Amino acid sequence: MTFTKLTNLSVFITKKTRNAVGYYKKYGLLAFLKLLMAKLFFNRTLIFLHLNLNNYLSDPRERFQFRSLTKPEILKIRNYDDGFHTKNQALDKINKGDMVFVHEEGDKIAYYVWIEQQNAEVDWFRLRMKLPPEIAYLSGSFTIPEFRNKGIASRTRKEVFLYLKNKGIKHIILAVHPDNQAALILNRKSGFKEYQLINYRHYGFLRYYKVSSTKSNRSNTYIRFISAPRDIWKAFADFA
Repeated sequence: MTFTKLTNLSVFITKKTRNAVGYYKKYGLLAFLKLLMAKLFFNRTLIFLHLNLNNYLSDPRERFQFRSLTKPEILKIRNYDDGFHTKNQALDKINKGDMVFVHEEGDKIAYYVWIEQQNAEVDWFRLRMKLPPEIAYLSGSFTIPEFRNKGIASRTRKEVFLYLKNKGIKHIILAVHPDNQAALILNRKSGFKEYQLINYRHYGFLRYYKVSSTKSNRSNTYIRFISAPRDIWKAFADFA
C-alpha cells in the first residue's frame, strides 16, 4: 500500500471515529449501539432498471427547458434541498464530475435530476460501479413538493434523456428500492425496464450480494470482504 493510500485511510478512519464519538455524546449509548448494529448487520434490496436511448427520437432543434446547476450556484442557495443530498454532499458530487440538471418555474427550482458517468455510486447500498462511456447512471430525481402533480418530472426527464443521447449516451440505468412504488411507476412510464434485482446482506465486514435476473430464474452470488465487483450492475444486462 502506498503512502498516499495509507494517509487517505488514516484520514478516513479518523473522520469516522470522530463522527461515532460525536453521535455517542449527542444521543447516548443506547442510540449509538442501535446505529452500530444497523451498520454492521442489515439486509437490503435494489431493483435495477434500464432505458435504451436508441428508442428516443433525437431532434437537434430541441429547445430544452432545463439547465445544469453549477457549483457557485449551489453555494449561493441558502437552504439547498434536492431530496437526497446536503449542500456539502452536492458540492462533493460536482467536484467528482457528477452532473445535476434543474427545471425552474419562475425564479424557483422545481425539479432536480442527478446524472453520473464512469464512476457511479449507490451510497446507501455501498455499491460502486464502473460504467463505460456510453452508459449513464440516473442517481436521483426530486420534485419540490409545491410543484408536484404537474407533469414536470416526466417532461424534464425526457428532455434530459434526449440531451444525453445527443452527447453520445446510449443507455441509462438506475436503481430503485422495491418498496418505492411511486419511483417504479414513474420510471416505467419513462420507458425503463427492470432487468435485475440485487439483495445485499452485510455481516460485519463480510458482504453478500445475490443478483437475480428479472427475466429468468438465473442468479449469481458474490461474497466480498471489501466491496462488490464494480461491474455487478451488468450481471444480467443484455445491453452492456
